[in-house]
Formats: sequence, structure tokens, C-alpha cells
Amino acid sequence: MIFSERITSFIMSQLLKFKTCYFFALISLILTNVLHSILPFLAKDMAEMLTDKFDTIVLYQLAAVAFGILIFRTLSRLLFFYPARIRQKELRED
Repeated sequence: MIFSERITSFIMSQLLKFKTCYFFALISLILTNVLHSILPFLAKDMAEMLTDKFDTIVLYQLAAVAFGILIFRTLSRLLFFYPARIRQKELRED
């Protein structure tokens, strides 16, 4: 029971200490999921584009979504794991 309380207090202290990192990591993760949900619609538009006239706007949209996924996915991972790296550094110095 004491071990569980120590873990809970440690987790809560880390959440409070790095709340901005975790907040922006969560926002980045949500944006990544939103962009992933747009991909099927863009694929449909690209398939229709092949049968109709060539439209570069869809290609630019696809490139923008791909770039957004790259940026927000990388940001979410960096922001989620940054506090653990800081904690690891603190433990090595002790």
C-alpha cells in the first residue's frame, strides 16, 4: 500500500512539473489522429482526379497533410519522452 502511494505521488508530481510538455504532447497526438482521418478522403479525391481532369490542389493538400503528420507525430513523441529524459539525467547526477 505504501509503495502504491509513493508511485501515485511520484506520477502526480511529474505530471504537475511537466504539465506543459504533456499538454502540448496530447494536443499534437490529437492533431496527428485528425490528420490521419483526413487521408482516406484525400485518397478518394485523388482517385477521382485520375478519372477526371488533373488537379494540383489535391496533391498540395496531400503533401500538407503528410507534412503535418510528420511534424505533429514527431512533436508528440518528443514532448512525451522529454520528461523521462530529464528524470534520467537527474537520477544520474544523484
